[in-house]
Amino acid sequence: MNIRWLGHSAFLITTGAGVSVLTDPYDSYVGCRMPSAAPDIVTVSHDHEDHNCLEAVSGSPCVLRGGDVYDKGGLSVSSVHTFHDSEKGRLRGDNFAFVFKADGLTLCHMGDVGEFVPELFRPFDIDVLMLPVGGKYTVDGNTAYRYVEQLKPSLVLPMHFKTPYCNFAIDGADVFLARFNKENVFYADILQPELYLKKGCTRVAVMNFKA
Repeated sequence: MNIRWLGHSAFLITTGAGVSVLTDPYDSYVGCRMPSAAPDIVTVSHDHEDHNCLEAVSGSPCVLRGGDVYDKGGLSVSSVHTFHDSEKGRLRGDNFAFVFKADGLTLCHMGDVGEFVPELFRPFDIDVLMLPVGGKYTVDGNTAYRYVEQLKPSLVLPMHFKTPYCNFAIDGADVFLARFNKENVFYADILQPELYLKKGCTRVAVMNFKA
């Protein structure tokens, strides 16, 4: 398996069997044009333009939204309903996290989760957690760290934080990263997660992206 970050909340996950999944494609109003991708599957956590821009995707992928399931080619996908804010969706509505199982690993993409509900995710025994850390529209860096404390994934991939290309008034990843020992934080272009899993230790991979 390998994982590439395409900016914002978009990751391209390719399984060992060659099945590719793109999470949350975004519109250029984020601040840049999303890199081209022609995945087999696209997951959409919620219908905001920085997460549901199917026009930015090439080919004819299978599109999965909240409640949809997939189980084929050694990959299974399910979803978990959460809210986009801490007021049960009153401010920003629903959000769906997606759980992927492939190559002996369990990955979870949290979408724009805005509430602290770790109990919904504990049953999945997550190996790789992709979660927002920028705050304002999602959980902030400190709440994201509380998720890590509770779920104890082996590998964390921060997303939805301020970068030079991002127009959004959200925080960078600094507050979140400061909670970890420096030796457990590393940077990567293309990640093979199984190479970085260490039992009993959570490591953080900050994926590189250039607009």
